[in-house]
Amino acid sequence: MAPNWTQIRDDKHAEQRREIEKGIQLAEQAAPTLSKELAFAIRSADAATIVDNVASKEPGWTAVNVMRTYAEAAAKEHARSNILTEIMFASALERAKELDAEFAKTGKIVGPLHGVPVSLKDQIDVQGVDTTMGFTHKQRQPMPEDATLTRIIRQAGGIPFVKSAIPQTMLSFECGTPLFGVAKNPYDPRRTPGGSSGGEGALLGSDASVIGIGSDIGGSLRIPSHFSGCFALKPCAGRFSSEGCQHCNPGFDGVRSTMGPMGRSVADLERMTRVALDATPELAATQTGIIPMKYRQVDLPKRPLRFGYFVHDGFVAASPACERAVLETVEALRKAGHECIEFVPPSTVEAMEYFVAITSAGKHEILMSSLKGDPTESFLYLTTKAAKLPGPVRWLLEWFTGSYMGDAAAARIIAANGGKTVNELQTWHHRRDCYVKAAKKLMWEEHAFDAVICPTQATPALKHGETNQLSVLSLRTIHWNIIDSTVGQIPVTFVDAEKDAPSDGWEARRRAAGGSALLEPRVYGPKGIYDAKDMAGLPVGVQVVGRQWDEERVIELMKLVDNALGPRGFGPGEFAKRQQVSDKVFPTSELSAAFRPIGVRGSGKVFHLAHHLFQHHSTTPRDLNMHWKQARAEKQAEQAETLRNVRELLHKEGPAVSADLTAAIRSADSAEIVQNIAAKKPGWTATSVMRVYIEAASQAHERLNVLTEIMFLDALKKAQSLDAEFERTGKVTGPLHGVPVSLKDMLDVEGYDTTLGFTHKRNQPAAKDASLVSLIRKAGGIPFVKSTVPQTMLSFECSTALFGVSNNPYDPRRTPGGSSGGEGGLIGSDSSVVGIGSDIGGSVRIPAHFSGCYALKPSAGRFTNFGIQQCNPGFEGVKSAMGPMGRSVADLELMARVALDGAPQLALTQTNLLPVPYRDVKLPTDRPLRFGYFLHDGFCAASPACERAVMETVEALRKAGHEVIEFEPTPAAESLEYFIALASAGRYEILLSFLKNDPAEAFLSMATSSSRSHNFSRWLTSLYCRYVVGDEHAARLLDANGGKSVNDVQRWMDKRNQYVFKTRQLLWEEHAFDAVICPTQATPALKHGETKENGALIMRTVQWNIVDSTVGQIPVTFVDPARDGLSDEWHERRRAHHGSKIFEERVYGPGGVYDAQDMAGLPVGVQVVGRQWDEERVIELMKVVDEALGPRGFAPGDFVKREAASRKIY
Repeated sequence: MAPNWTQIRDDKHAEQRREIEKGIQLAEQAAPTLSKELAFAIRSADAATIVDNVASKEPGWTAVNVMRTYAEAAAKEHARSNILTEIMFASALERAKELDAEFAKTGKIVGPLHGVPVSLKDQIDVQGVDTTMGFTHKQRQPMPEDATLTRIIRQAGGIPFVKSAIPQTMLSFECGTPLFGVAKNPYDPRRTPGGSSGGEGALLGSDASVIGIGSDIGGSLRIPSHFSGCFALKPCAGRFSSEGCQHCNPGFDGVRSTMGPMGRSVADLERMTRVALDATPELAATQTGIIPMKYRQVDLPKRPLRFGYFVHDGFVAASPACERAVLETVEALRKAGHECIEFVPPSTVEAMEYFVAITSAGKHEILMSSLKGDPTESFLYLTTKAAKLPGPVRWLLEWFTGSYMGDAAAARIIAANGGKTVNELQTWHHRRDCYVKAAKKLMWEEHAFDAVICPTQATPALKHGETNQLSVLSLRTIHWNIIDSTVGQIPVTFVDAEKDAPSDGWEARRRAAGGSALLEPRVYGPKGIYDAKDMAGLPVGVQVVGRQWDEERVIELMKLVDNALGPRGFGPGEFAKRQQVSDKVFPTSELSAAFRPIGVRGSGKVFHLAHHLFQHHSTTPRDLNMHWKQARAEKQAEQAETLRNVRELLHKEGPAVSADLTAAIRSADSAEIVQNIAAKKPGWTATSVMRVYIEAASQAHERLNVLTEIMFLDALKKAQSLDAEFERTGKVTGPLHGVPVSLKDMLDVEGYDTTLGFTHKRNQPAAKDASLVSLIRKAGGIPFVKSTVPQTMLSFECSTALFGVSNNPYDPRRTPGGSSGGEGGLIGSDSSVVGIGSDIGGSVRIPAHFSGCYALKPSAGRFTNFGIQQCNPGFEGVKSAMGPMGRSVADLELMARVALDGAPQLALTQTNLLPVPYRDVKLPTDRPLRFGYFLHDGFCAASPACERAVMETVEALRKAGHEVIEFEPTPAAESLEYFIALASAGRYEILLSFLKNDPAEAFLSMATSSSRSHNFSRWLTSLYCRYVVGDEHAARLLDANGGKSVNDVQRWMDKRNQYVFKTRQLLWEEHAFDAVICPTQATPALKHGETKENGALIMRTVQWNIVDSTVGQIPVTFVDPARDGLSDEWHERRRAHHGSKIFEERVYGPGGVYDAQDMAGLPVGVQVVGRQWDEERVIELMKVVDEALGPRGFAPGDFVKREAASRKIY
């Protein structure tokens, strides 16, 4: 009979006692002469002091003595507070001995953490040690290897010596589990140390560790630091590696958790952050979601800094103690000469709504499944029980709270709780995104704050059990997780029984703030939890809030705040000193009576209205019920009239640009255009360049139907303005001076529609430019057209009800690809110089492959997407990325430089934009580059033409001296499963809602109908494919398709994450490739309508969207009927790879879409695949490939030359 949880718990506690006794004995043997004075000095030293003293050979300062000191301190504190899980004293002492021996031998320290004891939250893997997270069923399952953070700490000389307590499932700021019991606060054992990094807080707050690592998804670093009197930094998600950090909710991505440091000084946080961040560029190659940004040295401005602050949040007022902590901080900053302005913050209640709505969407089922046989702790039971209430019960509770009790805020949180459909969750994601945009705009643009000071929680540490019904008090920290701000927590003061008792003045301020009628009585009523007398001596902290990706700057701001506050009893050794001298030493300072926080009654409503404008900025179109054919006719008439007006204007303004100059202009890339204008080459002006491309785009549109918004008149005026400015100053405006730029019709341009091809979006001009458009204008570029997209942008056909079908420049019977199809057609026909598209499944690469041009798919988050319209708001399963398209690698590089150099400034206010400018990269010269390549993906074989494009590239690279190795990739079909599973989870209901009265295009109807078919029908079709046809590939895609529950989606996301990690490990670690060469698609451009039943062919590009690699597309060759026919030898290779019988028959069977004779002359490209966040390096690798291939008919102007040489282009 298996032991029950109580037996397992008792065994674990006995094991802990044995490990402690063993460790202490070893410590005494290793350091027998350690004096009390030295031990106290060691506990009073921060990390830097420890390392410096060891390095300078201060008497007694060795790694062994330091470790013995902290082993004894941690053991003693554990006896009082029950805060340890895994005790690693023995291995830590062995490592300390090794470090001392190494130092004695070399005279050099190992790194910046040499000999520093480091504690770890019990979710971080340590080789040979359990990561139980407090679950009894995870006992005696030692980890096979260290987490990345553990390894980094060891490499820096740090010594992990304990793991610390967490709450059950880490979804609480209580701290107890069945396996380890309840952890206690070092200042008062009746109270909790907080959570979920509660053990870390207690260890550091009691001087029983030097530095620790925790995690934070809703305050899990900051609340324990506030409750236990230490410092913490919540980085933005992705700055610290989380590989090897275990979770209870795998696949959940609605609010991203982040690892972060805790310590006893800001200097400790800085040191650990440097160690962690300096490793990220190398780690980002294989790990998911980590930002490759080293620690950046930041200098604060010399001017007085501008701090915003608020005390009350309109939900539960800050207690007198927490109010005083904020106001003492404000007073100290003002005395130091800085500006502090009280303001009404973004609604914390609204942020809590999003957190509750998103985390409870699956009713916490996956989270709770991790308990197995363990009993549910009371705080977790109450939290998760609410999410499972039947709808009518929740509605009654919401009505009672809102209508009867008059507590609208609490009612909103109750309403947000509970299970949701996938589409409801996606809508919540979209609302959250709008809230985040508005919040950042308020703080960092409108108020232009350097940072915000606010309470960490409404009260100091609560007693055990008091968190059960007050988990919503975490909304003051959750607020910043939703916004994904960088946040520091600083201890400020201690509760003073006299100063912090509720006064009449405080009561008046509380009532003015308009808090929760349900929650505030529980906190401040006659039997409320806040009692200044009983809480006397507890620490109280504040949050220092900065911008996203701003860890280094927030650390500098924390230093400034810490210095302004001065000594106050929270430095290293202060707790130990307090224990020696007195049980209660609680310094406070007087506060100016002039401080009176403004009321925030109604602020939630005001802010809700403000951010609502982000969601509903367009007026209701007056022509919503107009028939789509009429709308299309009117739009096409409008386009024709615009083209006529422009031609008339050009005729009036003078003779056309000469044929020779026109040919020269169309044969120049972006840089050459700017250079020729700057050099005052005869005839080369911004106006003449624009006239040439207006004429070219007009002619292309007549043949290809690729334009949506025609901005010729404004573009001409801008060109003339640039010429006048150049004439006056002799200087070009920027790197794109006078360059015509085309834009995919999803980018907002002030004064022009962004219809996306929907008839109901006509006559709704954008109020302002998208950020990318603004960057292009600032660099001197001139947006002159917007280009066509497929309906809903979910296809590589290119057709909409409003604009009709777009054609391929090489063969009008064929599609230019999608979803950036208009861009492909324009650029491939030399009718635009450079363009901007987007890519979620191949949408810049497929059009570039079909239309014979170059493209770069960046990783999501490198290019700004502010002002970019979407058809599926809130969808997060696969992230879209904006990217450049051009006629040379140089075009892509120039546009990438413009976009990325603007990112650091834009990232101050925009969401999930990496604040890294363009980085100049040099490829290695001391060795040949190492390329991997593959032809077949195990699903649908590459056609002979596409196979030849890869092999010609491989041969060219080998001739150039590089190493090129064929390998077997992770299955592309598996990546398409994840794409289909996640994209179809809501049955495309939100996506299809954008059609309104427009008819669904055939390709869209086909793509979405399967997901909306009855499950039984889809199951039967899957059975038929699997057992009758024998096509396992097609069956699996059918199985993945269709509506899902929120928990199903989360499981798919977890599987996707594992696939991503496996793929990156294979490419960049096992094979150590510099890049991978592979086909862009199985075939060249398809005929109109052929995409309808061949949508699965996108898997060769989708694979890299799932992995989020940086990918370039390079045109290589043209279809040659003599070489690219379906030979017997090729068919043998195809059959050897056991692809999809159904799809390969459609492509290569009788009447299949691939026909080398009919496709003669179509362009064929390859993908150059790099790592995540590796745009600059991939551009350099594309240059290597491009130069190796040599001239081949794809340079600027080559299409025009080919057109001139023959009336029929292929």
